[in-house]
Amino acid sequence: DQVDDRTLKQILSEVSEQVNEGSTLANALKDHPRVFPRLYVNMVASGEASGSLELVLGRLADLLEAQAALRRKVGSALTYPILMLTLCFGVVILLLAYVVPQITAIFQERGAVLPTPTRAVIALSDFVRGFWPLLIAAAVGAVYGFRWYSGTPQGKKRLDGLLLKLPFIGRLALKVATSRLSRNLGTMLQSGIELLSALSIAKNIVGNSVLETAVENAIAGVREGGSLADQLEKSHLFPRLLIH
Repeated sequence: DQVDDRTLKQILSEVSEQVNEGSTLANALKDHPRVFPRLYVNMVASGEASGSLELVLGRLADLLEAQAALRRKVGSALTYPILMLTLCFGVVILLLAYVVPQITAIFQERGAVLPTPTRAVIALSDFVRGFWPLLIAAAVGAVYGFRWYSGTPQGKKRLDGLLLKLPFIGRLALKVATSRLSRNLGTMLQSGIELLSALSIAKNIVGNSVLETAVENAIAGVREGGSLADQLEKSHLFPRLLIH
């Protein structure tokens, strides 16, 4: 009754009905993966099995709040660079489409001999003005092509690997993924989920396929008797702080 969102209210009503009919809370939540992710469902199942559901739900609330704060922090850090990049791109297009042609007309009237860089800028301006529909179509095609390629397993892995190698952005992405991995893993271990199962769940929350593969390899090594720290170190991807 305290929920204002109609969709969420309907989902919670269905969950309540399933529990009243004898279903566990975890199984009822499992039918709505878009609202309750795998981590949430598994932690609720662990809390029900161990009799500490109230403690697990409190930890989940803290975890979700921390994740939301992290997303806000990352978003605020990236907003200004993205805004400036968009603004600079718009200024360049404006110069090429309107300003350069006017200056070119003045040079042509005076019959001035222009240097090579200036002629190159004028040629680029003429190209933008003459083929702007083609450029827009190419930009739209590039966006859809990128989305399709990033949706394939091979493409996602290559792009994720490239992301980690980018200056500044790569370090930020690694810190975000590492924070997400350790926070979720620690919360699940506190809730009584054993290490291998917790790792199997946490790897799906990392958000980077290259790091997911590294965690999968670590799971295989831990299953064979190795320590988690040694297995994560073998990937040469995770920060030293996490390894120690």
